[in-house]
Amino acid sequence: TANTLPALVGYIDRDRHIGFLNDEFGRWFKLPTDDVASLTGRPLAEVFPAGSFPGSDAELETAFGGGEMRFEHRIARPDSGPRELQAYYRPHRALSGEVLGAVTLLTDITDHKNFEQRLARQARDLARSNQELEQFAYVASHDLKAPLRGIDNLVTWIEEDLEGSLTGDTRTNMVLLKSRVRRLESLLDDLLA
Repeated sequence: TANTLPALVGYIDRDRHIGFLNDEFGRWFKLPTDDVASLTGRPLAEVFPAGSFPGSDAELETAFGGGEMRFEHRIARPDSGPRELQAYYRPHRALSGEVLGAVTLLTDITDHKNFEQRLARQARDLARSNQELEQFAYVASHDLKAPLRGIDNLVTWIEEDLEGSLTGDTRTNMVLLKSRVRRLESLLDDLLA
């Protein structure tokens, strides 16, 4: 039955009288009765004063006019603070097609909304962190590659200046030095990638 559902299920007739409300409506809106069935036939505005019934204006009118409505509604509950409801109002028609009333279904989506907000915040934080990391990698790579190029040029100039007087060990050390510079440049490229 509708009373076992965790959603708020109701029926409002075309004259804006309550046709049915499940027990969840009673719990959510702290209705002044232990038995919500006793509210059947009472005017909606009498049970839910000052338009406190979600979508009691335009949304309900759209359903009475034959259109389906989906919308979100925020409600302040004294016991749990503000809650977000997702509402679905569907017209109920006679066999002739005439709209007799509207079936209402409201579900609590507060936790889902909070989760979406947390995910969005984390995505923004991650994007900012990635941008900072890219900027750091670029700066680090650029700032470290300039001295490496200088070292490589210096080794080449020393080799050119000492071309005739380089011994075997010195020549091996120069080749080793150039190879280490290229390896460090490769590591910086990998870091940047």
